[in-house]
Amino acid sequence: MEQRRRQAAEELLKHSLFGFQVHDAAVAERLRDLQELLLATCGERDQVALLSESVREIEEQLRSRSERFLLEPLRRFEQEMELLLDVGSGDEAPGPDEDEDLLDDGLLTDDDQMMNEGLLSPEDEEVLCGVCCAPDSLENDPIVICEVCGVAVHQTCYRLAAVPDGDWYCHPCRQYLDAQDIEKNLIPTHELECEACCSKAGAMAPTIDGGWVHVACSMFLPELYLQDKHASRFQGPLDDLQVVCGVDKLKQRRRLRCCFCKKSKCVLGACAQCAVGKCVVAYHALCALRNGIKLRYMEDQVCTSLVLRKFWIYVLMCSHVFMTGPIWQRVP
Repeated sequence: MEQRRRQAAEELLKHSLFGFQVHDAAVAERLRDLQELLLATCGERDQVALLSESVREIEEQLRSRSERFLLEPLRRFEQEMELLLDVGSGDEAPGPDEDEDLLDDGLLTDDDQMMNEGLLSPEDEEVLCGVCCAPDSLENDPIVICEVCGVAVHQTCYRLAAVPDGDWYCHPCRQYLDAQDIEKNLIPTHELECEACCSKAGAMAPTIDGGWVHVACSMFLPELYLQDKHASRFQGPLDDLQVVCGVDKLKQRRRLRCCFCKKSKCVLGACAQCAVGKCVVAYHALCALRNGIKLRYMEDQVCTSLVLRKFWIYVLMCSHVFMTGPIWQRVP
């Protein structure tokens, strides 16, 4: 049992929580203490309780300091800690028959049963925007869900002029449905690959050459910019939308290593990078958003009279609040 707990602890030491650049000395020290506590308590029965207490103390400390961006990674660490160390304790999980008894007694819900069977994850309990990963659906910025693939997006994040009264389809699914009768071999939307990060599925926008890019990637990577379809050489059937340009300029970014997944996507997935001084932190846009990094964007009013208009993305990362770079949008 102790060996399993030590293996679980060593796995937790690789968590992204410990991979950030932390400039606050007190916070950095508490994180080091947490790492030491992980290994020091491997043989103790109350290991989870001791670690949970340390996590709560760190959480209280973070709320009053500049490293608030660590709150979400800390929450995820605690969830993984409880899962891994409970498994490492050697306690047997309830078998299928026990699950059925609990379901019959009303102690286990249908959703609980689906989670146990891997058909439903805890994240399914709330709908997250596929662009910004925030769950808030506001009256003036609602979240809409694609009827085909189920991707959810804010109206503003997906740049929708209006929310339809009936069914809504994301750009890839709309193209898929429009062309289905003509091209039977069209790639299903869940198999589409982002030309920037090389991950499949998600909230995507078309590229100028007929490919697809995650909207989030187009917002984080400064080489990418938007262009109205009628002003471009867009090779696709969709109307009334903008296309993403600049994918061919991402070669250097494909060599960067993401600080979250620790991968460069086989030297293919393009990473954004901190723009503050000589900070070398790099990350895939979706990896950052899924680990709790928040973004907000606004129009730069100074440039509205020019042919080009730019949007700035503010991101909280590695203790820096910085601008990843401009997204250029051609004004009609």
